[in-house]
Amino acid sequence: MTTVSASQKADPGHDRFFKLRPIVDLLQENLMRTDPEERHSIDEQIIPFKGRSAIWLYLQNKPHKWGFKVFTRAGSSGSMYNIEIYQGQGTVEAGTFGLGGDVVMSS
Repeated sequence: MTTVSASQKADPGHDRFFKLRPIVDLLQENLMRTDPEERHSIDEQIIPFKGRSAIWLYLQNKPHKWGFKVFTRAGSSGSMYNIEIYQGQGTVEAGTFGLGGDVVMSS
């Protein structure tokens, strides 16, 4: 079992989803293998979750209001091409494409 101290949590490079990261990386690798479509959309989605977590969010305008926020890049057919889990402030630095676009394009 891995112990994470408070100083590690304060580190800007700390990954709050380090236990899930191998699965997310494998998913991203498989999503990148598919041939991309011409038109893409970047949007936030909620993975429904009602347990306890420091990262769980409430989004009023979503059908499932409580859960983990993820950013996805999808084609017009609905196929996903990239996914990134939102980890709170500092997930990505502000850039050209807005928060959702910068998160997905950084991968």
